[in-house]
Amino acid sequence: MSILDLNALNALPKVDRVLRLAETNSQLEKLSAEARVAWALENLPANTCSPRALVSRRR
Repeated sequence: MSILDLNALNALPKVDRVLRLAETNSQLEKLSAEARVAWALENLPANTCSPRALVSRRR
């Protein structure tokens, strides 16, 4: 699975962005929970993976 470039993703038209995210989600669904967390820690910016960021999204 390729590294997710959020800046490039946000620059895409909405339809392309949705398709690209669907592809990524499809690949992530095949991984275990532990592997998904490891992928997120390796591929997402640090501020999107912090416990505080995750808790604030649930509100």
